[in-house]
Amino acid sequence: MDNTNSIAKVVLCTTVSFFVILFLGAAGALSVANHNKVVKGVTYIGRDISGLTKSEVQDFFAGESKKKLDKMTIIMQYGNNSWTIKKDEIGLATNAEDAANVAYSIGRDGTVLQNFLNQVRLLMKKTEVSLEGKYDEERLQAKLIKVKSAVDREPVNATATLHSNGMITTTEGVVGKKLDIEPIMEELDSKLTKLEALEIIILQPKETEPYVKTSDIAAIDSVLASYTTTFYAGDRGDNIILASSKLNDILLRNGETFSFNTTVGSRTKAAGYKDAPVIVEGKILEDVGGGVCQVSSTLYNAVLLAGLTPTVRAPHFYPSAYCPPGLDATVADDVVDFKFKNPLPHPIYLVSSAYGGYLTIYILGTKSDLGGKSITLEQSGSRLTPTIHRVYTQNGVVVNREFMHTDYYDNPANAN
Repeated sequence: MDNTNSIAKVVLCTTVSFFVILFLGAAGALSVANHNKVVKGVTYIGRDISGLTKSEVQDFFAGESKKKLDKMTIIMQYGNNSWTIKKDEIGLATNAEDAANVAYSIGRDGTVLQNFLNQVRLLMKKTEVSLEGKYDEERLQAKLIKVKSAVDREPVNATATLHSNGMITTTEGVVGKKLDIEPIMEELDSKLTKLEALEIIILQPKETEPYVKTSDIAAIDSVLASYTTTFYAGDRGDNIILASSKLNDILLRNGETFSFNTTVGSRTKAAGYKDAPVIVEGKILEDVGGGVCQVSSTLYNAVLLAGLTPTVRAPHFYPSAYCPPGLDATVADDVVDFKFKNPLPHPIYLVSSAYGGYLTIYILGTKSDLGGKSITLEQSGSRLTPTIHRVYTQNGVVVNREFMHTDYYDNPANAN
């Protein structure tokens, strides 16, 4: 029994000694092979870089970094224009120094046993060391914003122009352009950090149609109606001129409703309006925007004569001096509006002129929409209780007499 145990101990000791010697030999061999060099199994883009000394691996990654960076020029094109952003303009650099340190430290930054085991694993499964890019995001964004400002374009409405000889000409609308730089930033961030080859970026801004398109005014061929009132120079006249300017180049498509208050905007001093006489609860007072009701009333008459449909309209307390009784339309910010709807098949287009004491509002449209009919306004009743009819005539014959409204005014003699 003793002999058997002794033999077993000898065998065990011999086996352990063998493996210890084998381990030490292997460790020694690996240590000699990898002494002061990148260990076996370290690669860069699949390329074996083992055997390089620390200075050599530093030079290697510095060279690879230069090769990468030399190809990292951003080029963007749109139409006949192009923009170039060079690496120095965005502070583009690489982690070459860090990559070299990582490559050199693999398999040698632990204990002897750990290093040996790691180096053995590397012989079976290689480890890849990569270069990464880094850049100044704010500088890149600033460059892209400049490109965006060069590409972006606001849409321009198509316009109709009424000339003094009665001719109407049109100008085509211009489609707007808007470049979204966020997806470009994301694409470039991915490529710059991975140091991937850059391709020419073809910019594709989003197109924005103008509100008034060329097709909207293509059928406009005549003045459907116009109406003129007179005014005097002064603060009230200045208010009329300002409000009139807001009614230029206004398109109203079939079925759409026009709001005077929405279109003209608030009558405030900040908007350029002045104090002038107004009627407030039956009293004549000085207030900001006095005279604007003459613009809404002039428009109201043109609307009736063009065959359009008033939907919201209120008379003044007293008959107005600038238009016949029953044909005025008062307005007040956020209180009283004047609205009308376009029932015609084609769009109508407003043109307003306030010059030399004359305020004229034209409604342009398609002549055939009126079906060959002409429109006049008929006033009956007294000055304080007028009734208005819209009369349609064709070939000299009245074909329709449309009741519009009956108004009830207070007597101006009662005004304070």
